[in-house]
Amino acid sequence: MKVLIVIMLLLLAGSIELFAQGNGQYYQYNQPNEQNNQYNQQLYIRKVRSYTRMRNWGLGLLVGGGLAFTGGVLLVASNPPVTNTSYYNNGYYSNTPTYDPAGYTTGIAFIELGIVGVIPGIIFTAVGLRKTNYYKSKLSGLSFGMAPRGKGLSLTYTF
Repeated sequence: MKVLIVIMLLLLAGSIELFAQGNGQYYQYNQPNEQNNQYNQQLYIRKVRSYTRMRNWGLGLLVGGGLAFTGGVLLVASNPPVTNTSYYNNGYYSNTPTYDPAGYTTGIAFIELGIVGVIPGIIFTAVGLRKTNYYKSKLSGLSFGMAPRGKGLSLTYTF
């Protein structure tokens, strides 16, 4: 019984046309290639838009993180850690804090948030800027034209 099932599956597999091993005419129009100029231009425009957005988010994170870090440093500098002043008063030692520790704690939190914003901001800005310039140069280097009076087509790629 198992042999019969295996033989039927082999016959079924042998009768199915395999498009991947054919001449490729079925999938030729769906695959992007260098000759498909309109597809490449649309792809590059989408990528430029996407990486520009990434660069802008990176710049926002970089500026926001820098401002948070600077504000945190200023808060920590203006509110030092708890220092208790102890003094002797009528035979008793008294400890009184010199400030409210909320400013110091908030400053530390702002410093941490600033660092968390600056690091991805640097990465996003660098990657977005590099990829945006790369795809803009590809977009400007690829041109498709038609000869005068419709006597031919030209594809020019400069690099």
